[in-house]
Amino acid sequence: MENFPLINMEKLNGEERCATMDKIKDACENWGFFERFKEMVAAKALEGVNIEVTNMDWESTFFLRHLPTSNVSEIPDLGDEYRVLMKDFAGKLENLAEELLDLLCENLGLEKGYLKKAFHGSKGPNFGTKVSNYPPCPTPDLIKGLRAHNRTRMSIASFYNPGNDAVIYPAKALVEKEPAESEGVYPKFVFDDYMKLYAGLKFQAKEPRFEAMKAAESNVTSGSETKHSAFLIRSNKTNTEQKAEELYSIIKEMENFPLINMKKLNGEERGATLDKIKDACENWGFFELVNHGISHELLDMVEKMTKEHYKKCMEQRFKEMVATKALQGVKTEVTNMDWESTFFLRHLPTSNVSEIPDLGDEYRTLMKDFAGKLEKLAEELLDLLCENLGLEKGYLKKAFNGSKGPNFGTKVSNYPPCPTPDLIKGLRAHSDAGGIILLFQDDKVSGLQLLKDGEWINVPPMRHSIVINLGDQIEVRLDPVITNGKYKSVMHRVIAQTDRTRMSIASFYNPGNDAVIYPAKALVETEPAESERVYPKFVFDDYMKLYAGMKFQAKEPRFEAMKAAESNSIIKEMENFPLINMKKLNGEERGATMDKIKDACENWGFFELVNHGISHELLDTVERMTKEHYKKCMEQRFKETVAAKALEGVKTEVTNMDWESTFFLRHLPTSNVSEIPDLGDEYRRLMKDFACKLENLAEELLDLLCENLGLDKGYLKKAFHGSKGPNFGTKVSNYPPCPTPDLIKGLRAHSDAGGIILLFQDDKVSGLQLLKDGEWINVSPMRHSIVINLGDQIEVITNGKYKSVMHRVIAQTDGTRMSIASFYNPGNDAVIYPAKAVVEKEPAENEQVYPGKVPGKGTKVEVPGKGTKKQRDGNFPLIFMEKLKGKEGGATMDKIKDACQKGGFFDLCSSFSVMWLALVWN
Repeated sequence: MENFPLINMEKLNGEERCATMDKIKDACENWGFFERFKEMVAAKALEGVNIEVTNMDWESTFFLRHLPTSNVSEIPDLGDEYRVLMKDFAGKLENLAEELLDLLCENLGLEKGYLKKAFHGSKGPNFGTKVSNYPPCPTPDLIKGLRAHNRTRMSIASFYNPGNDAVIYPAKALVEKEPAESEGVYPKFVFDDYMKLYAGLKFQAKEPRFEAMKAAESNVTSGSETKHSAFLIRSNKTNTEQKAEELYSIIKEMENFPLINMKKLNGEERGATLDKIKDACENWGFFELVNHGISHELLDMVEKMTKEHYKKCMEQRFKEMVATKALQGVKTEVTNMDWESTFFLRHLPTSNVSEIPDLGDEYRTLMKDFAGKLEKLAEELLDLLCENLGLEKGYLKKAFNGSKGPNFGTKVSNYPPCPTPDLIKGLRAHSDAGGIILLFQDDKVSGLQLLKDGEWINVPPMRHSIVINLGDQIEVRLDPVITNGKYKSVMHRVIAQTDRTRMSIASFYNPGNDAVIYPAKALVETEPAESERVYPKFVFDDYMKLYAGMKFQAKEPRFEAMKAAESNSIIKEMENFPLINMKKLNGEERGATMDKIKDACENWGFFELVNHGISHELLDTVERMTKEHYKKCMEQRFKETVAAKALEGVKTEVTNMDWESTFFLRHLPTSNVSEIPDLGDEYRRLMKDFACKLENLAEELLDLLCENLGLDKGYLKKAFHGSKGPNFGTKVSNYPPCPTPDLIKGLRAHSDAGGIILLFQDDKVSGLQLLKDGEWINVSPMRHSIVINLGDQIEVITNGKYKSVMHRVIAQTDGTRMSIASFYNPGNDAVIYPAKAVVEKEPAENEQVYPGKVPGKGTKVEVPGKGTKKQRDGNFPLIFMEKLKGKEGGATMDKIKDACQKGGFFDLCSSFSVMWLALVWN
């Protein structure tokens, strides 16, 4: 070290200037360092190194920014005198740095000021100071500070750097002096892009960084236009060669990633820019926008306040969640959750921004403003897609409009440092269900990857850009088969980082819930006749219900499911599950619709009604107030019940209770709605109104059944009337999240005892299943529909022609399911028996196989839990309770005794309540 270059700057002002300049030149060429102190102390390396620590430094630091703006007044814990001193010191160092740059220019044959000018971006150079202390270290052989030492060492390093948007490239005057074979050794790039790469590769050789920037050089242009290059997602590998190899492959993959400068749409380059957008939609499904019209100041403020909100309100919750789920030390891949902290803002059709807890007023206002600008940008992009496809302006926007307009919302995510990113994804691979997605992502921490040509490649973070990707609905509307395999919704994911939190603000411009999605007619008509349309027509809300359960799977099965259900515009796990559109009963399709009802009653015992005459507004209010009542009045009671019965940690199947929270409302023959505790007046009135409409619907349905059965209109309603009319009541149920749904059913398998049941169920959380052909089938939830099922009494009256089937509810692990089931049943003293008109149509051997007024030759009895009907012969014991009070009382008692002794089962019939009671005597 004895020859380490020492420069005495006083000598620049006298006879020794030339010799001093030569020393500076030699220092730059051969050392890269020089020092202008009168004394230089050489450090002594210590021996005995065993295991080196390579991922941290033994230093205590803080940073001061001087240019382009100063943060010295914002740094905490600095005294006023120290602040003034450091500002003065920085001013002198700045002057010294610029003097030194001019000395380098003189040595290189460049004009004075060339380097200073090269360092100037639009806001001038960057200039800042890193103040470091390296305290005494007990193991300097294992952890580097800067060098081995036994005292605290102070270091104040000031960095005079290019401005963020300064374009760096070899000086033309120097390149021209080089031999031809040396041209182009160094790249041309934007300084801020280099710094992003540097952040991940600081402690490695510089050559891979230069190679990376050179590979990305084709995407960088000079002047005022924004530049672009590609960056590495930080690896856990520490081997320099492995990182360099990984870096090269990523840079090659990403060098053509589509960057769209929207300013060019307003001039001569519009055509070329539209072609770039078209190519991006066809080959990537992603592209990145600059000069998009949203100010940098707004974006900076959104980023700042989002990160502040996470630190203040969400970071600790995330840590507690990680601790609760024991995710810190997982050893195997986690496939059922994501390493992210999120909240959701809805903007359209109505906003919930004012309802989200923990958001400050300033942040709420900011996010509303940001959403307004993103909404306009989304609609502008949709029109650009239309222009590229030859569709009229506004076509896609109109296609996305349901009755209440489009859906537009924002998912605000943070991906905290993850100790095992190879085992837990920040966000699992998926394609987006909706329309067009606008992402404002962290430009300092990467993580987003897309799947292209079978390989995962990184989407580079770029300051102030908006990343665009296309959702499934764009793929359907602009059918890739119709457009020769173009406009893709592609799989993507987020990889969490080990050392930093990544911010992501994704805004989704989606179709309205009731918007009908199908390939554009104008595109279909341009296709050859032999090109069959392979994309379905469906209601967007129906697609979203399917997507909720299949988000992290390939999109193709979703499209296939929608196509299979296209004729009904609804998702079903059984594509023929009966859906009845009651509007069709009033026109030419009445006959076909009646046939569908008949088939549903005979073969399913269930069907689903739409256009049933109950307004969507009423249904929405019923749902909202029912869920509010559960949260306020019943949720805590349910938790206490679970705790009291020790159900949280059951290990074996529970067969004597259901995982549900319920209350019952009676409407007919008399109402108890006013007597139920904890119901608010508004909710009581609402449920009375709802019950009235359901009662009318039930009686309308009974008449439709009569019509199909050849019975007089009103026959079933009259059959249900006891002396006080029918029974009509509502069971309001909630099925909370269940930790062991395989051991505790939401509601155990059963058939319903009564007449006709009208179910208004949660359309967001499924769970209802019916038994058909020996298999349990899901009854998929559909918004604003009413599910109908037939009870035992309908099966009796129709002599088994119409079925009362077994069904159950499976509780979910992660959502509370709402169910409002209304039962229109016979009156208590109604006498139930097979309808004569139905029995007379049966073959002689099937006459009256069900019990009733006049006992027939046989009885069908439901054996609980089996889901099948067992035919009993004419000797199966049938007990009429009325006979106990007359002359036949003794004989009837003997029959009961005989039944108990021989089989343990008998049918018990009463004019007060016709039911089968299975009595087992031990």
